[in-house]
Amino acid sequence: MSTVNLINQPSSAIEQFDTGISIVSRFRSRLGALQNRLEHALAISNINSGNTASSEARIRDADCVKEITGIMRSRILSQASM
Repeated sequence: MSTVNLINQPSSAIEQFDTGISIVSRFRSRLGALQNRLEHALAISNINSGNTASSEARIRDADCVKEITGIMRSRILSQASM
């Protein structure tokens, strides 16, 4: 860390401030890019989670329909044999 002499060397002080601002801006842009990537990954993860839940519900519905169809078939065959 260096000291800044605003009174005797204002041009040098301005250059040092500009350098510091540039460094901070670069880090902020990198962090902003990382944040955007993380938010995008989270959004995709949420979409995938919703799609998985929807698929699971459809599979369960299909399994229930298959079981009900089997039960109804058995009842019809049972009643037909009487």
